Amino acid sequence: MDKKTIICLAVRLKSERLPKKALLQVAGQSIIGHEIDRLKETGFPIVLCTSNLEDDKPLLEIAAKKGIKSFAGDPLDVLSRFIGAAEQEGADIVVRTTGDRPLISPEHLVKLVDHHIKTGAEYSHFNGSPMPAGLWCEVFTLAALKKGHELAQDPKTTEYMTVHFRRPEVFKVSTLEIDEWFKRNYRLCLDTPEDFELIKLIYETLYDGENIVSLKNVIKFLDENPVFVKINANVRERNIKDLSKEINLKLKTDK
Repeated sequence: MDKKTIICLAVRLKSERLPKKALLQVAGQSIIGHEIDRLKETGFPIVLCTSNLEDDKPLLEIAAKKGIKSFAGDPLDVLSRFIGAAEQEGADIVVRTTGDRPLISPEHLVKLVDHHIKTGAEYSHFNGSPMPAGLWCEVFTLAALKKGHELAQDPKTTEYMTVHFRRPEVFKVSTLEIDEWFKRNYRLCLDTPEDFELIKLIYETLYDGENIVSLKNVIKFLDENPVFVKINANVRERNIKDLSKEINLKLKTDK
């Protein structure tokens, strides 16, 4: 029996370092619009998962204009949104990605889903360090999402809970190594003004207004212009260890 797969695109407009980053305009449309176009290349149905707050309504309008489904739910409980979207669409497998990845690789996403199904995993992710930041995604069974949500000590922190799905004592985990050619330390996600400067440069240089920019062309462009990589090279992500000091990321099975 075939497993129905959907992509859950988690996005809100509450970002602090770069306010309303998903709505920023580059090369003729919004950042989130470009990401949706890239995800459409996979052939999987896409559900934009956002909150039910008034501030996030513009995202629902974009989803409708781009011809994809949407789901609005709890502002903090991200896993509940994924579960709701999957149940709404009758899906068995959920791909998680976020609205700060305007250069996400459709090719790698499809490969990870295929790998997930072949291995019979509950949770699959890339094991391709260093894979450029902003290109990855994760794949879950709906049953695993429900299990993770049930095990969370504080469901309101599930925006960061996917770290727990990498625990083989809790879930059946599978990893997929990325091709050696794609391994770079480049930062291609969108969290800061510096990130936007680089992404804008890439789109204004490589985007033809119709076809998505291939990941190979992006990497080749940066390989040939290393000075551009320096634009956001000093941006640092929040460490999960630091986050765990501020919010409860434990499972009910943890001591």
